[in-house]
This record gives sequence, C-alpha cells and structure tokens, in this order.
Amino acid sequence: MYYLWLNEAQAGPYTLQQVQSMWGAGQITALTLYWQEGKADWQPLGDIISQIEPASADPLHQKTTVLPPYELAGARGPDVPYSPTVAPVAQAPSVPEQVHWTGHPTWWKWGWWLLPAVVLILAPVGLYYFFQLPLLVDLSPLPVALLIFLYVFFDRKVTRYAVTNKRVSIETGIFDRKSRELRIQDIRSIAADMNFLGYGNIEFSSAASDDAEVVFSAVARAAVVRDLVKKLQS
Repeated sequence: MYYLWLNEAQAGPYTLQQVQSMWGAGQITALTLYWQEGKADWQPLGDIISQIEPASADPLHQKTTVLPPYELAGARGPDVPYSPTVAPVAQAPSVPEQVHWTGHPTWWKWGWWLLPAVVLILAPVGLYYFFQLPLLVDLSPLPVALLIFLYVFFDRKVTRYAVTNKRVSIETGIFDRKSRELRIQDIRSIAADMNFLGYGNIEFSSAASDDAEVVFSAVARAAVVRDLVKKLQS
C-alpha cells in the first residue's frame, strides 16, 4: 500500500494499480512524495518509476518525465555548460505522527485506596444494626468514602498513556500536569511485569539511562501494548 503527499496533506492508502492509474492521468509526477510501511521517510515517486510506469512496447510513445532545472543540468552531461542560480532542494516532510494506542491505568492501581473506601461505605450498616447510633453518626463515614472515590476517579482520568509511531508518552497530575516521553527509535529495552489477569507495568528505557524513563503502570492487556511498541520499532 502507498501513501501519497498531495495538496500539503497525506492521502491514501492506495494500491499499486491506483497509483499507476493516477500516474497515467497526470495527477501525480516523479516529484510527488510517497511512503510505504517499513520506510524511514517520504521519497519521490521517481525512485520507483519502473514500478508505476511500465515500459511501453513502442519507445517513441513512452511517457517522458519532466526534470527540474537542477536535475536537468546533471542529465546534460559535463560538456554542456550550465550556471543558473542555486536551486533549493525541496525537503521531504517527515512521516505524520499517528496515534496507535491510548489508555489509562486499571482500577487495581488504587486498590489500597478503594478497599478502605468500600469498608467506609459498609460501616454505616454495621453501626446501625449493632450499635443503634443516631443517623448522622451512622452516615458519617460516607463523605470520606466519597472523597476517596473522587480522588481515584480523577487521578485515573488524568493519567494518560499514549503510543504513536514516533514516541511513547505519559501524562499525569490533576493540578500540576507532568509529562514524559521517549522516542520509539531511542527505546533499547522494554520490560513488562504482568499478573494472571493480564494487567501490569511496562517499562521503557533508552541506552542513555539504566533506569526506566517512561513507565506505564497497571496497564490492561500489557502484553498487547508491549508487542505493539516492538512492532513499531521494526
């Protein structure tokens, strides 16, 4: 499959037959940029001209490619003088960043917070049946339990993990937002610690540090996320 850079934006994917059809219709040229999975950067279609423009049986009717002046100078040969102003070489745009996965920690990360909150919710039942205390005393643990649940809910909501074709990143914090990221190409070590439920921690390290620089804590289906990052590295 081919992705094309058309009208200052990525288009596609296209099959080879579609690219050949667009070539024949004059919608793309040898300078049009393309990208395929596995390539490090965008390249001009002129690099694969033999694939998108099959040789014609009649060489007189082959489609010719119009070269820009600075390429035409090299095609003329050394005996033909050519001295224009230096033409700028167009820089190919980098591969657009694409998000492959986003997620939040599982509720198990806050298990030691949620357990006392559940106890505080059940406490009014025990206070009422065993001690016959006034209603306000019976319900007094509920506000504390509610505060714990709200804290866990918002802390989980604002903790965001992301994996793109360029980086792995984590954002944390309710009032004081913090973020850490590591480029895919810089990752040298991926360590995953999972339990029987399938969730666990994934640690990403680079050659510049012995410690993990980005850690996804309590990730559901941690093995799937780990394998995704490994695939993006290849």
